[in-house]
Amino acid sequence: MLPTYNSYPNYRRPPALSRHSYTPVGSLRERLLSRSRVTNLGLVLISCVLGLSLLSNLRHAYLSRGYTTRTFQSITDTVSYNHSEPELDHLIMVAGHAIWKGGDPASYEQDSEWVLDVAQAGRGNPKAFYAHIAKGAELALGDKNSLLVFSGGQTRKPTHLTEAQSYLSLALDTGLLPSTSSDTFIRATTEDFALDSYQNLVFSVARFRERTGRYPNRITVVGFGVKKQRFEKLHARAMRWPVRQFSYVGVDVADQGDLEIAQDGEHKNGFIPYMRDLYGCHDFLAAKRRLRNTAARFHPYHSSAPELADLLDWCPPSRHQLFSGPLPWSRL
Repeated sequence: MLPTYNSYPNYRRPPALSRHSYTPVGSLRERLLSRSRVTNLGLVLISCVLGLSLLSNLRHAYLSRGYTTRTFQSITDTVSYNHSEPELDHLIMVAGHAIWKGGDPASYEQDSEWVLDVAQAGRGNPKAFYAHIAKGAELALGDKNSLLVFSGGQTRKPTHLTEAQSYLSLALDTGLLPSTSSDTFIRATTEDFALDSYQNLVFSVARFRERTGRYPNRITVVGFGVKKQRFEKLHARAMRWPVRQFSYVGVDVADQGDLEIAQDGEHKNGFIPYMRDLYGCHDFLAAKRRLRNTAARFHPYHSSAPELADLLDWCPPSRHQLFSGPLPWSRL
């Protein structure tokens, strides 16, 4: 005889284990407060996502942070701009390469009148330096809206002069720029802190801002012809300066043999190092800056050109990474 259904024990599965007895929690509050099980892998994945999000936000904040565009009043109170001057919008920059001692201007071609590196001596370099000064003066005299900036720091012992100061002095003493006992050419100045060619360019832009209260619309650089590619393809690009607003005037006085040697040296010691380190702030190029800073000088442009502060501090781990922050000339 088969047992009837009622003969089986009256057994029921616990409600929590019953597939059909589960009912979802009703309110949102109850759902949020209900327990949940997360595996170790889940915790790791969540932590990674949070970490990446934090790093991304920190990077964005670093790249987009802006220094105040107001120069400190303690600085502006000491400066009075000549508003009767023409509207200066053209920067003409002559990069310094040595220091004229300030002796007899008629003997400027002599090596003994200059503080030179060993590699510069005996190659007729003073004649080339003077040619650069003369071309810069010529361009400045031909454009009433230009400001001529001689750029170069106190790079050599034992003199206390900067490259820029000596260039301007030679320009005035030889009559390349008009000067009288009571007045001098007002559209020429010096940038006294640059330690290499990249700083020659970016610091001269900062000096233009310091001198005029605004940034230039055009830049003309005067220097050795062999450095044209370095300035156009590397330095101007590093600053994101508009190509159409930049020109380079190469001036060489050496014979063809010396030019070939100079081109080879420029490629090995100038173009290639900057191609590998666009902002000159790592290893080899940074060491050259320290070596040239014989007087332990610090430039003032974080304060006098605050719009460039982020660019001046830019030294990316990836040596080819362009500065992506805001720049005053982005509108050009």
